[in-house]
Amino acid sequence: PVQYENNAHCVWVITAMDPGKFLPTIVELAPSPETLILNLGLIFFLSLLFFFPQVIKLSFEEFDLERGYDTLTVGDGGKIGDTRRVLYVLTGSSVPDLIVSLSNQMWLHLQSDDTIGSAGFKAVYEEIERGGCGDPGVPAFGRRSGDRFQHGDVLTFFCQSAFELVGERSITCQHNNQWSGNKPSCVCKYLSIYLSIYLSIYLSIYLSIYLSIYLSIYLSIYLSICLSVCLSVCLSVCLSILMYFICFFHCFYYSFLLFFLPLLSLMLLQLHGPIRDYIVS
Repeated sequence: PVQYENNAHCVWVITAMDPGKFLPTIVELAPSPETLILNLGLIFFLSLLFFFPQVIKLSFEEFDLERGYDTLTVGDGGKIGDTRRVLYVLTGSSVPDLIVSLSNQMWLHLQSDDTIGSAGFKAVYEEIERGGCGDPGVPAFGRRSGDRFQHGDVLTFFCQSAFELVGERSITCQHNNQWSGNKPSCVCKYLSIYLSIYLSIYLSIYLSIYLSIYLSIYLSIYLSICLSVCLSVCLSVCLSILMYFICFFHCFYYSFLLFFLPLLSLMLLQLHGPIRDYIVS
């Protein structure tokens, strides 16, 4: 199927052979025995078609519509949109079971909204005799008891030893040409065990790899940021202390040059005279 457009309104009408339009009009005044036998056989064949007209069996191979917003309505007859003749309104992604019409005509109406579109559907149809529901098929990994599909016939389904039946075990062909239930499916009995083991192994491996990668990346980034911040703070503090000592040294040095050195010189000059007199005497 090809993805359908938004706001789509597509209509299909399927028509089987209408035997009511064919009437025996064979007239011959003096037929030969061979012609008479041939005409009687033809009349008998047409009468069978008249009393047992064809209906339509519709089977879906693929089905994918936006659930709840895009719908495919299947109805009986040739009057499109007749709500009294609606057989099914389909939506979602589950492939429907076969649908059989009540007359020799069936109509389909696909309607979509103005948002997301899906893949659409793929269906095949064929003519079958009136009074039956059509072959619903056999589930995978299973078998079926019953080969008739006329009104009142019952089909019973079974699964292989390693599988269990999901759905109705027996379905009956009803007079509306529909089966009383959908075809069941066969599911592995140990599927839950397999899934739990698979998920546990997968999750353990995935989590170990994910956590190791995540932690390594996270720790490397975290440590690099912490180290850079710590180093920057330590360096800034050390530089601040160093600048403090440099400023203190400069202040002390210039204070010594400006104040203590002249004072010391003056004191030496005052002491120079007594020392000289003492040396001379």
